[in-house]
Amino acid sequence: MSPINWYNISPARCNGHNTVSYITECLDNFMKKHPYAGIILTGDFNRLNDRMLTSYPLKQSVKGATRHTSILDKIYTNIADWYNKPVA
Repeated sequence: MSPINWYNISPARCNGHNTVSYITECLDNFMKKHPYAGIILTGDFNRLNDRMLTSYPLKQSVKGATRHTSILDKIYTNIADWYNKPVA
């Protein structure tokens, strides 16, 4: 069984490009050691350009608004097939 690693990021006060670069560097290092690991990356990504994360490849799983009409809190994962839509 491969590990599932979970990261929670709150980059509101960080430089967007540097933050995403740091995240992808950490993911690269982790995946080299655990190539079959599941990744779940959560956080407040509303101010980040997530193109690098989605090309990692991670899928953004949150599809509905998390605050008013905006998607602020996001979940990026490489195990999206294990995700089910929440039931209200």
